[in-house]
Amino acid sequence: MSSAVLSETTRNRITELTGRYPHPRSALLPSLYLVQEEKGFVSEESMAEVGDLLHLTAADVKSVASFYTMFFKKPVGRHLVEICTNLACKARNCDAVVAHVCKALNVELGGATADGRFTVEEVECLGQCEFAPMIEIDLEPLGPLNTPEKIDAALAKYT
Repeated sequence: MSSAVLSETTRNRITELTGRYPHPRSALLPSLYLVQEEKGFVSEESMAEVGDLLHLTAADVKSVASFYTMFFKKPVGRHLVEICTNLACKARNCDAVVAHVCKALNVELGGATADGRFTVEEVECLGQCEFAPMIEIDLEPLGPLNTPEKIDAALAKYT
């Protein structure tokens, strides 16, 4: 077993999860949620530890964690800003939203602000095309954000 990076409480909760399912692999997604709840993201070390607990290879765990976008592989800011760049938002100039958000928060797309307050990510679709262009901050949908003033007002709710 790799050295422990998870708390004893989280390790115990993961072990308990395996009893709820016919196969330990079925506990993988809820286990990754527990890791992210504790650490804020799912590191390589924590994936290896989950693998040990569930009798899976680290590669098995990483393949699942990498497939799902809700698992962060690096530390993220306190607020997650997700900017939709799918077709409807693209047609309504989401590129200007990306540029404005990044400039307003002084952060690169895919990165976190220096103070750790925000992480800004591009997402494929937020499923609310009628509000394009839109963003979600901490899962709160905001849009249409078709002017710099509307973008600034959306961000101000979290600063």
